[in-house]
Amino acid sequence: MESLREVIEMQVREARLGQDIEPTLASLAIPGAGQLLQGRLFRAAFWFLPALGLWVWTILPYELGPEVILVIALALMLHIASARDAFRAAHISETARSENLWDVLPPFLIMKVLGSILLGVTAFHLLITGADLLQALIESQVRWGGGSFPYSITLRAGQLAERMVIMVGVGVVGFALYQIGSLWQMRTREQTREQRMLQEARARGGSLTVPEAAAVMHLRFEEAHDLLEQMAQRRWIGVSIAENGQKVYQFFASLH
Repeated sequence: MESLREVIEMQVREARLGQDIEPTLASLAIPGAGQLLQGRLFRAAFWFLPALGLWVWTILPYELGPEVILVIALALMLHIASARDAFRAAHISETARSENLWDVLPPFLIMKVLGSILLGVTAFHLLITGADLLQALIESQVRWGGGSFPYSITLRAGQLAERMVIMVGVGVVGFALYQIGSLWQMRTREQTREQRMLQEARARGGSLTVPEAAAVMHLRFEEAHDLLEQMAQRRWIGVSIAENGQKVYQFFASLH
């Protein structure tokens, strides 16, 4: 009976996390989208319109120079604030809030989403700015022939080129955020597997073989073997040989 209650409680918690993550992740990607899913139309407009205005501002005034970085930073802050608002709304009726925002959206996921946004914005900006630069060069050739470019055309081309350089830098930051988030996610997944492996080993007297680890962790034989070998190389677990020649991995009280 006790185990059945634990299973039910786990299912309820997973269902709640599923309900939380959808609007929270939606608002992180598009401010106001999560509030729209929650039926909070005014709040959705409250977050969406300022974010839209900031992103449009980075595109329309082509003379905007390095300060475009500040505008992009403000827009990303709106993404995060909107996600937090959607998360808080999902818990507004709860008396005890055991989960926090990082339980629903771990930092590595936030980094990957924001990195993807920056990469998308960079690609769009480079496409628009490159087209404007090409148009300016073509118009100068049509109007002035093969002679030297007038000062206005040269200035315009310089501004567009400067903007492209700035956006390439923004794209590099976005790529770095995405890569760091991916590496962080991989490490978090490894740590989760290792901790779960330790729990399973404790339930079996403190030791596991590769077939046992593969069965309880739902991994392929090669994956279980590689994971155990990595833990053994880091000296987090010990290795002994059974009478039948099979490796037995001895787990200590805790990892790391």
